[in-house]
Amino acid sequence: MIMKKLSLIIMLLCGTWFAKAQVFWFENWTSCSCDSLCTSYTGPNGAWAITNIGTQGAAANVWYFSYKEQGLGRNACGSAIGTRASAHVGNVSASPNAALLCPYGDCGALNDDAPSTTFTKTRLESPVINCTGKSHITLSFNYILKGDTAHDYATVWYFNGTAWTQINKPAQTPPICPGFPVSPGLWTYDTISLPSSADNNPNVKIGFLWYNDTSATADNNLDYPSFAIDSIALSSSVPMGISSMNAGNGVVSLYPNPNNGVFQIAGSQQLLANSQIEIYNMLGEKVYSHYQITTPSEYQIDLSSQPAGIYLFRVITETGYLIGEGKFEIIH
Repeated sequence: MIMKKLSLIIMLLCGTWFAKAQVFWFENWTSCSCDSLCTSYTGPNGAWAITNIGTQGAAANVWYFSYKEQGLGRNACGSAIGTRASAHVGNVSASPNAALLCPYGDCGALNDDAPSTTFTKTRLESPVINCTGKSHITLSFNYILKGDTAHDYATVWYFNGTAWTQINKPAQTPPICPGFPVSPGLWTYDTISLPSSADNNPNVKIGFLWYNDTSATADNNLDYPSFAIDSIALSSSVPMGISSMNAGNGVVSLYPNPNNGVFQIAGSQQLLANSQIEIYNMLGEKVYSHYQITTPSEYQIDLSSQPAGIYLFRVITETGYLIGEGKFEIIH
């Protein structure tokens, strides 16, 4: 314990406390308030686009943004109960096999992949992401996925401002969750390093493509799950440091600084919701911890009972991403 506290102090003095990947862009569909059948989404980052790559079948699967497939944390089983939307691929009402399980379309990540009319090759594309000042960028996300890996699958794409490039083909997620008639799938975490052309690039986009060629004889009719995605993050692995007493990293900030022990943690609702704040003194002792931040854009903390001195703070999302850190001073 003594060594752990000593290491914390050394990292502070070196200006690299909790030096790890730091999120600078995040999407978890918080602006979605759709129960089902919504095929477009505009959130805090801007509008997401859907691009059909070539000719689609007359009853092609589509991307939905709705509560029918809950956007849950890693190691959670798929569910349609709640108000945490995800982006997911589903069948349409005109699918030949829709009447079997999903006659109206959008029953979560459930697709129809049997006849040629359901041929699908469509890509979900992010708004432009400004990566200026960032390097060694990593893309991470939670997802569920099933299908014949040669005929029904998902791929991850990257846009450098000029052209799209496929950068990954995620593995199927474990079919271990109870469900009828088949497992709804397990939310799983994946991470991918973006090409170096993303470094300091103001025109980056990321994409998720669903492909279904309808020809796999062992994988026909309705499939559950197809593909769903949530908690998409871009992070930079280069430590930002906290040498300045102007606490924060531009994503999350603390003010006023210095203060009398009463101060605010501020950031976007999208990031602060369901995150945890931790505050440490210079001995490495945790003096404050709070989870489930629900205030729209800031959270007030009262540490007026703590002695004057330098303190450290960090903010961590529910999925373990560090989104803010810094140091501040209490003056009585």
